[in-house]
Amino acid sequence: MLQILRDRASGLFVKTILWTLVLAFIGTIVVVWGYGRDKREKPVARVAGTPITQAEYKLYYDSTLRNLREMFGGQEFSSDMIKQFNVEKIALDSVIMDRLEYQAAQDAGMSVTEAELKMTIGNTKDFQRDGRFDKAAFFAVLKANRLTPKEYEKRMRRELMVRKITRLISDSVPVTDQEVRNAFTSNNEQLKIRYLAVTRQAVASKVKVDDKTLEERMKKESFRFTLPEQRKVERVTAHPEDFRSGQKISDSEVQTYYDAHKSDFVTKEDEVRARHILFETPKNPTPEAMAETAKKALSVLDKLKKGADFAEMAKKYSNDAGSAKQGGDLGFFPRGRMVPEFDKAAFALPAGKISDLVKTNFGWHIIKVEEKHAAGPLKFEEAAKSIREKLVNDAARLEAQRRISLILADKSGKSLEELAKTHKCNHGIYTLKAGERTENLQGSEPLVKRTFEIHKGETAGPVEAMGAFHIIRLLDVIPPHQPQLAEVRKEVEEVFRKEEESRLAGEMADAILKDVRAGADLKSASKEAKELPKESGFVKRHDNAVDGIQQGNSLITAAFALKPGAYDKVGIGDTLYVITVAEKKTADMAEFDKERGKIKAGIAFEKGRAALREWQAALRKDADNRGILTIDKQINQES
Repeated sequence: MLQILRDRASGLFVKTILWTLVLAFIGTIVVVWGYGRDKREKPVARVAGTPITQAEYKLYYDSTLRNLREMFGGQEFSSDMIKQFNVEKIALDSVIMDRLEYQAAQDAGMSVTEAELKMTIGNTKDFQRDGRFDKAAFFAVLKANRLTPKEYEKRMRRELMVRKITRLISDSVPVTDQEVRNAFTSNNEQLKIRYLAVTRQAVASKVKVDDKTLEERMKKESFRFTLPEQRKVERVTAHPEDFRSGQKISDSEVQTYYDAHKSDFVTKEDEVRARHILFETPKNPTPEAMAETAKKALSVLDKLKKGADFAEMAKKYSNDAGSAKQGGDLGFFPRGRMVPEFDKAAFALPAGKISDLVKTNFGWHIIKVEEKHAAGPLKFEEAAKSIREKLVNDAARLEAQRRISLILADKSGKSLEELAKTHKCNHGIYTLKAGERTENLQGSEPLVKRTFEIHKGETAGPVEAMGAFHIIRLLDVIPPHQPQLAEVRKEVEEVFRKEEESRLAGEMADAILKDVRAGADLKSASKEAKELPKESGFVKRHDNAVDGIQQGNSLITAAFALKPGAYDKVGIGDTLYVITVAEKKTADMAEFDKERGKIKAGIAFEKGRAALREWQAALRKDADNRGILTIDKQINQES
């Protein structure tokens, strides 16, 4: 669950993060500690003949990486993630731009007074004690970073000059009263949208499928249905969860662990330990599918309120594979760790209570709060339950390892299936395609990797994956091949149906759009769609939601672009919407004066940021045109 809630790395998100990192180096004072210039090292670039050293570049690289880690909650970054976020390029571009900005400040005649320098140094937190400048701290920090006061002051003058010129650029952009008025009007207009959903389900019955049609579809894109190498595998699995019930932990063991690890049981902030059952948002979130999921969630909630065991219900119904095996247990987490709706509900519930349905962008949750900890050290009584849980888990894990080891060491000649039964482990045979996750489960990668390393007839183990221990035996290797229809019929039919349903739904939406544009009423034109038109509440231009429709912002954008009485078609996921404006409410100009200052500041900020981007681009282009910038692409750094 924690991983699901943290995983937001979409393409747009990455781009936003990259721009945030670039902005971190624009118009800000960066105290650059402790780099020197080694004349023996090869520079990474030169600006107007002045070298940028490896050490200088490394500082920017480390700063960029540090900022990224902070944005992602302190997690470490793999080499692939560093490449994805283009850390090397951002760092090099940033140090080059710093040089170009400084040169521009010099050319513009920027200067820094003694008073400005003194105020900046005095306000630097590294040199303060109890909120006041401390001379001893100043000298100690400089000494630790091998800087003299004169060197540091020179560096700070440079940084202040850069700040002055970037502020001059961003603050010089005018914002007119008309721009502010237009922004207020645009931001505060409201619409009610009348819309009709045309789904693939509405035309599904019209799609006819036979073997000849599917054969033709398969041949059309034969590469798409080529089967990769497959491996038939026999597997024995010992899951610690299956051995928990046999583990007995005494009170003295719990006390001993607490006494030895007291420092681990200190809560720096309020925490809650909760379980949850997730009813995931349907992959095709039509109103019917959403209603069916909500109905299922309400049915489970009713059973819980009548006394059903929460952990067992989580194992049976939760779509969160990571926590379901633990009865939905998420462990302890502080405020702000989960998405806002989940966080608010969990911290509002008393210990032992169960929530109503909680809607997040992952679906519906039922939450049960097990324990709450206020900030500060935990008493033994408060920590005992989680310690016992940990010791039971540890013992169960050791027992699972022990049983797998016994099977591996067995020389009796019994089959793996027989040994699995003797040692109360799971046994199964499955076929795995190259590149596919075992049972499509996250965390199965080590098992897949080992499966494709061994030879036919070979046994390997123990392999730890998906929270369990496994022994695998490779029964057969099926090389890549063009399949017969029978081998991939399900996949081909799924592709064909989706394409045909999308085509027919598009034709239906176009026909409805044509009818309503010719004067027909949306309701009378909607008979074939098996849906009735709906009307949203009032929405503003920058809202994201329309009656629970995911990515509803595209619907809103299209509606605001419509002329009075006009209709349009908008595609969101697998659903098409025929839309019109049902009602329009103009901005309340009586509120304008209250918002004027805030709006003007927002416009000024955005225009200033755009002006900085343009100015920086012009600086870089001019440097390239004049030939004053040279770059050595061989950059050495440690991540």
